[in-house]
Amino acid sequence: MTESLERAGCEKWDVMADPTIDALLRQVGLFSSLTEEALSALSCQPKVQRFKERQEILSADDNSTDVFFVLSGRIEVRNYSENGR
Repeated sequence: MTESLERAGCEKWDVMADPTIDALLRQVGLFSSLTEEALSALSCQPKVQRFKERQEILSADDNSTDVFFVLSGRIEVRNYSENGR
């Protein structure tokens, strides 16, 4: 394993940083000022998932620390009250 891969933290997942993900993350204002090393650390962690139309991605009851980025398409956020409205 290379030194730069170890510094990036990718060894935890036994994967290489993905330059395509680097480029996508660089376009997001939140990540645009990150160093190359920090960006590489982020780019080795994501996984791309495809969802069907109207498929639930996340529920209010989920105990998740995941972050989602929509690469294409759109999502709808719904938050119902106890009486279903």
